[in-house]
Amino acid sequence: HGPQMMDSIAKKVRRSNIKVFDKVRVTDVLTNDGRVVGAVGFDSATGEFVVIKSRATVLVAGGQGFKTTFMGQKMVTGDAQAMAYRAGCELMSYEFTQNHTCCAWFDTLGLNMLMGSGGILVNGRGHRFMPDYDAEYKERAPLEVLAGAMACEVASGRGPIYMDLTGLSEEQVERLFRVVPLVCKIMERSGVIVGKRVVKKMEWVPSFMGNIARGGGIRINLRCETNLPGLFSAGDAACTMPAGPGGLGGTALPFALTSGARAGHFAADYAASCDDVSTDDDQIETLRRAAFAPLQCAGGVDPEHVILGVQEAIFPADVFILRRAESLRRALAEVEQIRESQVPALKAHDLHYLGVAHEAVNLALTAEMYLRSALERRDSRGSHIRLDYPYVDNVDWLKWVILAPKGKQMEFRTEDVPVERYRMKPERTKELHPVLAAAQRNDVSVSWNG
Repeated sequence: HGPQMMDSIAKKVRRSNIKVFDKVRVTDVLTNDGRVVGAVGFDSATGEFVVIKSRATVLVAGGQGFKTTFMGQKMVTGDAQAMAYRAGCELMSYEFTQNHTCCAWFDTLGLNMLMGSGGILVNGRGHRFMPDYDAEYKERAPLEVLAGAMACEVASGRGPIYMDLTGLSEEQVERLFRVVPLVCKIMERSGVIVGKRVVKKMEWVPSFMGNIARGGGIRINLRCETNLPGLFSAGDAACTMPAGPGGLGGTALPFALTSGARAGHFAADYAASCDDVSTDDDQIETLRRAAFAPLQCAGGVDPEHVILGVQEAIFPADVFILRRAESLRRALAEVEQIRESQVPALKAHDLHYLGVAHEAVNLALTAEMYLRSALERRDSRGSHIRLDYPYVDNVDWLKWVILAPKGKQMEFRTEDVPVERYRMKPERTKELHPVLAAAQRNDVSVSWNG
């Protein structure tokens, strides 16, 4: 019921007499003497450059999904995280993402409903393989286990993978039409559903979801403050790991509601306690030129070309699921080439494409953050599976990976997870990642060192 929820929230905002700039595309935050003092952007209808001065700024522009092949993610482009990084903000755990699964033929959602109704995953030999990887939860296993198991099956020559709903009764299909009507209409038009029966299996693939609902992002404390005074964050823009690097589903909405409420509360307190802000005119002019630069580049690179190049670098299974240093460095070299030779030459035909050009800039930057963070972490846990470091290493790698800009370079450091503060403490052990352990038990030929 997302549209109803958004409508209710919008009505609350209007009743609160909050000024809304709903046509302004924000491109960067403003800083002065290490403090965030507002934001800049352009009006997507008129092209007017907009400068907003503020004592407190909250970045809640969503996570980074790299315009993935999953319904509803084509505008999730990491804008908040890229803006925060350019301002000097720290980001944390960017190597962790949410892996999902979807149909290879069309965008889908409603996996929980499909599995809950009796859907099963079978490999190219017709074998239901998920009990081999999680005997208790099977297809209801955590998403990183689902995606990892699918990748292992394909890597061992047992692909492709199919979602099999052919065993559903007519009553179950009718319930699907009531709960996920859009997906059912798509399946009906594609010939998967005929009448009230599912008549054929659908090819099913892992889907890269990025840091949506869980995974890395802008580093915040319990007050939702970043390391930059005056800058706060919440929701998917922030590091959203209330359940660790993997964990349970359904955490996105409660984290967004809780962190959003806290960010608003503490940002208001901060704004009330500090003096008026002053801005740097030279910085504003620099950001204005950067905001409109693609409109001045008539013979440059189309932003869609950059976006596709980034996707082709990070979407292969050996980069986002069963990764190793070699494949990560290959992808990083591709992204660096895009950043150095294509991003500076981005062109925009109009204000709409100017927005797409800024998405392309942010995708290239956050892809580099993602790949470098994945190289930095030398163990496996959650969605981060390194075939060259296959162990969940709670002896040496119970750490957070933190990145921040230093000049023109990305600087990384690690911090020990403060487990002494936690009521439940992990054991200091080294064990194979559950997906790799299951592959080993079932003679799946996914090789790793060690």
